[in-house]
Amino acid sequence: MKENFKAKLLSKDAGKPEWIVFAIWVVLVCIIRHFHEPWFDETQAWQIARFASIKEILTEVCHYEGHPPLWYFVLMPFARMGLPHKITIFCITMVFNCVSMYLLLFRSPFPRWLKCYIPFTFFIFYLQSVHTRPYCMTGLSIFLAAMFYKERNQKPARYVLSLIFLCFTSAYGVLIAAGLCLVWTGEIIAEYCQKKNYREVVKDKRFWWLWVILICALLLYVCCSPAKDVFFGKFSHENFMSRLQYFPLFIFDSTFGTIMHEDDILNIQSMFFLGCIIGILMWIGVIPLLRQNKKLLVTIVPYLICTFFAVAVYFELHNLGTFTLFFIFILWILFDDEIKIPKIYKDLTQKVNSSFILKLSKTIITMMFCMPLLYTVVSSYLEIVHPYGPQEVLDFIDKNNIENRKILINWKWKSDNPMPWDETLPIENNTTITINQPLYMPLTVTIKALSHNDNNFYSYFNTYQNQKQWQIWKYTTDEENKKIFEQWQKIGLPDFIIGSCPIEYVFSEEQLKGITYYWIGDYKYGKIWKLDYMEGWEHIYIRSDLLQEYPQFEIKKYGRILTEPITD
Repeated sequence: MKENFKAKLLSKDAGKPEWIVFAIWVVLVCIIRHFHEPWFDETQAWQIARFASIKEILTEVCHYEGHPPLWYFVLMPFARMGLPHKITIFCITMVFNCVSMYLLLFRSPFPRWLKCYIPFTFFIFYLQSVHTRPYCMTGLSIFLAAMFYKERNQKPARYVLSLIFLCFTSAYGVLIAAGLCLVWTGEIIAEYCQKKNYREVVKDKRFWWLWVILICALLLYVCCSPAKDVFFGKFSHENFMSRLQYFPLFIFDSTFGTIMHEDDILNIQSMFFLGCIIGILMWIGVIPLLRQNKKLLVTIVPYLICTFFAVAVYFELHNLGTFTLFFIFILWILFDDEIKIPKIYKDLTQKVNSSFILKLSKTIITMMFCMPLLYTVVSSYLEIVHPYGPQEVLDFIDKNNIENRKILINWKWKSDNPMPWDETLPIENNTTITINQPLYMPLTVTIKALSHNDNNFYSYFNTYQNQKQWQIWKYTTDEENKKIFEQWQKIGLPDFIIGSCPIEYVFSEEQLKGITYYWIGDYKYGKIWKLDYMEGWEHIYIRSDLLQEYPQFEIKKYGRILTEPITD
């Protein structure tokens, strides 16, 4: 019976167990999605699809977003019909994800246990399926490329078309496709060098299909190359040198580890070095297998291109999911051929006679494979019990009927001085601002996408950008900031302020004379990453002359509720 069960787990056939796994996956994703609050990235794409023209997307938006335009065009017809954001975008992503899971469960060459394991790992289940981002298309395109890889030389069209699809899903998709095409080009050149028939290469259909994907990549570069004044994606040389140590970490954190945290913060320095050591050991372990099966270059080249881009140009934690998909691609093409076990593996197992070491090795490997499932379980639990933030702000606005009031939401700013824990605005202490980016208001975009109302908290948003309805990652100069603040001064003082804002740098002394903003509440926000919930909170303020109009608000100071206005 035990042997029969083992044979079923190792079987590559697809049948009833795969359909059961597929159904369980769909149900669980829908349940967790019900509790999921859309992240800014999800609502930003929706706002662009809803309000940006095709010309703006192709000539402006992509230069600041860093994403190819395909996702916006997929969302566009649904967003412009006025359909609700949350359910509509989820249905769209589920179409792509369901096709991906079908290919994985029924068309992949994996043994049954691996087919049924991958859909519930963190990046596939939580980040790709619960979240609604273009990576749902990345997963589908990578699975298609893996499926067509084996016959790429006989049927190059479908393989190249799947790589073109991959290019149009994300910037990292372009990098992976570039690495795969470089290796493939080398193989084609080596083939003709061996034959010593160089002129025939121009008659090879693979050669022309590679030209097609190169042209597509160049067009994408023209469309998506970073603007000179883009706000994100700029690192100093010193920062680049310090990030070189991340090279061995990507393989570990995109599969089994959880060393990297939000904003590139590391858990503990010793844990970071441990993660790097494990990453190096993982590479040492798999390189003989890849080399024996002639898959070393097709693995190393795209990985090095992606990691170099990550440490030198741009990287966010969710980009690790693309590395995960790439490693699934490598596993797919390995299993698609008859895997040859390197002699060094056999020699090593023969030399290790200790049953304790063998059991310990099996235990460690089992624990490593359990970690991605644990990340999924914990992240799903945190999704249910913790807020992301914007919905809480929207509920506060609706509950208190202040949707028609002028609401200023905090923007990106930073001071050399410690931020005072003040219950009133403006801040009396002298504050030297080192970073001041008033166009950066992502919370406003998310609230707008969720509310479907033209509320006045949009009054201060993108005044310098002709009231565009999405976040523009433009780095503004002091001169541009001056013009933005002049527009705000014309709008007048806000009735409510969400978040600590240095309004004394925006409005004149005459406008602020006799005006105080009182702290009346907070909103909590947070972000989930594997085992962690990174929590924060911001104050909500009301202008002093509006207190009598809104008696439901109680002024807070140092954790106490005051019944009289603050006078000290």
